[in-house]
Amino acid sequence: MYQNIPVTNNDAIWCHLKVYFATVAIVRALYANTFQGLHRFCRIIYYTRLFFHRNIYLYSCGILIQIFLGILQPLSVLVTGVYQYEDYHCQMSLTNWRGMILGAFLI
Repeated sequence: MYQNIPVTNNDAIWCHLKVYFATVAIVRALYANTFQGLHRFCRIIYYTRLFFHRNIYLYSCGILIQIFLGILQPLSVLVTGVYQYEDYHCQMSLTNWRGMILGAFLI
């Protein structure tokens, strides 16, 4: 169609890494909202227990678990090669069963 534009391979590792980091950001935002809701729940329901009020190590451990899960969970999708270049951007292929199962696992 356009003879002067060189052919580029858009299904490269950079495309896969870009969609991986976008997925990590989305998963981390989900975990951050869930963790903040759990924190508020514990502060309201268990307001008489100082363990939930003054224990900074509990929340630090929760944040580290959140970071670890946010990075590790979408990594399985990147390693298995479910990301494909379609419709001008990389996305998870939901036309095969492996992509559908891994997509449901991420949610």
